[in-house]
Amino acid sequence: MQKGTEAEEAAKRNDATTLFRVVRELTGAECKSSVPIKDKNRKILITAEEKKIERVEHFKEVLNQP
Repeated sequence: MQKGTEAEEAAKRNDATTLFRVVRELTGAECKSSVPIKDKNRKILITAEEKKIERVEHFKEVLNQP
């Protein structure tokens, strides 16, 4: 009951950070949204190694400018 009251008070104060923290604690939900990494041909990369290689190539192109 204490968590419900805490959430209600946070909502009244427009304290979104506290409100969402309490809701996450009550529901046990975790937000694990991630945007898929794609290569130059727009193919979604699946493995960690593919993603690592693509990041290295991307930053080499972006940062290594004359």
